[in-house]
Amino acid sequence: MLKYITATALLWFIVRINMGVDLQTYHHEATGYLTSHQTAFFLWTGIWGAVFYGLIYLLDILGLHSVMYLVAKFLLEASKLLISLVFIGALFLYFDLGANLWTDLGLIMTLPLLLLCIGIFCVRLFDFNFPLQETVASCLAVPLFSGIIILGSLYLGL
Repeated sequence: MLKYITATALLWFIVRINMGVDLQTYHHEATGYLTSHQTAFFLWTGIWGAVFYGLIYLLDILGLHSVMYLVAKFLLEASKLLISLVFIGALFLYFDLGANLWTDLGLIMTLPLLLLCIGIFCVRLFDFNFPLQETVASCLAVPLFSGIIILGSLYLGL
């Protein structure tokens, strides 16, 4: 998870500081689009999650375990990257622009966690010895600390 957090911080540094991109306009456009299509995002996340789970199960039945593992691992790593981008990005946006993504987006912030659950279930079909607790704990620590830091700074008036 540390590699994704580092990649997110490096991406923020390149886009915001090195290239000088003003993220305020992008933030308002993205927030408006995401909140207006919130139901569709939840619906499509659930549909694609069921498709991935069905694909993994079908590959298990057909005996294509190496392909099954690659698809499940891709989904798990993509969800970890999305968790890092969303929650570390929320920290950067809060301290840079004063925009709180937790209140702006609402339940959309839980979509990366839903993808994480789907990815863990898919990997668990392949490998029942998968370290479930370490993966869940490390991935849930990022949103927890992001929320605590933003809530604490709101409470302290920073």
